Amino acid sequence: MEGAKVLGEYKKFFYADTPAITKNDYGAGKAYHIGTLLEEKGFEKIFEDILQEIGLEKKIDNKKIVYSEYLGREYIFNFGNKKERVKIGKKEYTLEPISYLIIEN
Repeated sequence: MEGAKVLGEYKKFFYADTPAITKNDYGAGKAYHIGTLLEEKGFEKIFEDILQEIGLEKKIDNKKIVYSEYLGREYIFNFGNKKERVKIGKKEYTLEPISYLIIEN
């Protein structure tokens, strides 16, 4: 964990005050470690920050589904706790709970 930035800490039990979520520069990219189960809002917040940091602009946002395009790929994220169907152009996709899909163009 040397050099990692702590984004969140445990608050209870023997883990108290130790890192639960970290971010570290790795080569030309960044590595995130999530060492806990997050509630839906926690996932939404982390992925919102990641998308903003790398410059992906959200095109659909119903607080459960996020869609964006970047470097010739389409990204669809489902942050909800149930299956969601999304129509992008003429195609329809079904995403499992807490999942994503990357479409190569």
